[in-house]
Amino acid sequence: MIGPIALGCALQLIFFGVSLIWVSLAVGMTSIYMSIQNEFSYLDALTGLYNRAYLFYKAESFSKHKEIGGIMIDVDYFKSINDTYGHSAGDNALIDVAKILTKTSRIMH
Repeated sequence: MIGPIALGCALQLIFFGVSLIWVSLAVGMTSIYMSIQNEFSYLDALTGLYNRAYLFYKAESFSKHKEIGGIMIDVDYFKSINDTYGHSAGDNALIDVAKILTKTSRIMH
């Protein structure tokens, strides 16, 4: 990620008077931003747990090398929590389930 910035600095020394540092800085910052966005695309915004897209990504990359497993869960009576107490209570229930899973598992996060 620092490569474009270092290259821009080196070219700036060679081609004095031509402003290349800002272009290289913009390319470096864009690559950092894209890397961060890619990481966040695999995390659920509410619970902070990895989502199905991450499971499929890992399954594809690991399936050639070794056996893997993943867990998908269903929260019993979740629809009734949302219907009876509202979506904010349902969100809190999902957050609590995520906390329980995170605390009881060595693998997650």
